Amino acid sequence: MRVSVIITALLVACAVVLGAAPSAFADAPTNVHPPTISGAADPDEGETLTADAGTWTASPDSFTFQWQRSANGVDFVDIPGADQSSYVLTPNDVGRTIRVAVTASNDDGQATAVSDPTAEVDPLPPVAAPPVRSVDLLVTRRPTVFRRAVIRASGTAVPPIRLWVLENRRGEACPATPAEATRRMRTLIDGETVDGAFSEERRPRMKKRGRHAFCAYLGPNDNTVRDSASITRKVRMPFLSASRARETVKEALRSHGFADRVIVNLRQNCDRRSRSKFECGFSSSFPGYSLSGHGVVEIKRRLSYRFGARVRSRSFTLTDENEGGLPR
Repeated sequence: MRVSVIITALLVACAVVLGAAPSAFADAPTNVHPPTISGAADPDEGETLTADAGTWTASPDSFTFQWQRSANGVDFVDIPGADQSSYVLTPNDVGRTIRVAVTASNDDGQATAVSDPTAEVDPLPPVAAPPVRSVDLLVTRRPTVFRRAVIRASGTAVPPIRLWVLENRRGEACPATPAEATRRMRTLIDGETVDGAFSEERRPRMKKRGRHAFCAYLGPNDNTVRDSASITRKVRMPFLSASRARETVKEALRSHGFADRVIVNLRQNCDRRSRSKFECGFSSSFPGYSLSGHGVVEIKRRLSYRFGARVRSRSFTLTDENEGGLPR
């Protein structure tokens, strides 16, 4: 009976020992080389970081990832929702360091290892604003030969750029670039740098009647154009009114010393010959005196006149160039 009890006790003891063996020799994963992060040298906001789980013993069945951030490089906290093998850096990560915690698991257990932290995350570099460029041309609506016209180029230049304004006195189409300008073109603004809102004005004297073309360009150089504008104007001869022509006859007689009585009795007739020219005849008479004359009043660079006149039996010429008294 005693032998039976001893045998039974031994069997129970062996069973207990054999049942505990799996727990005593469990083989959970152990980290050999820690996880690493690619793209971590100098991370920027918006960059994607990718985790490598590292090297483990005991052939883990699975890995889970948790990305973490720290403001001081020591105290790391989990980033909500960042539990995949890759992570896109957000504005909340700027100025912080990032690491990843990798947990390896198998049937015998699990273990966690963390990567080295990244450098501080930099903000996105500022995006350069797109260039803003425009150019408009304003030219006197009715430019006149021998007179100055207003030519104004205005617009916006961000960043700074250069401005050209040309005048084609034959009214031909503007060339594609300022570098293609011919000798027939006059340069009014030659590559002047403009910055931001600009308004550049020139007042050249018009030298030739007919259709003129005006061309404005914005570009880094005279071979490259970023924006342009053009406008044409018909340059006219100066306009002389009939009243101004008649008054000129009186002013001419006064300038040559004719008496007021002659002016009071003056009769005249001025006929238009062109936009800027009148042909005038005049006479004045009273007891013991007679005057007659005929000639032209004309505007070119300035108002001028030339009359052939006769006082009684004497003949002479009155012009704006010999004013000062009656010829002797």
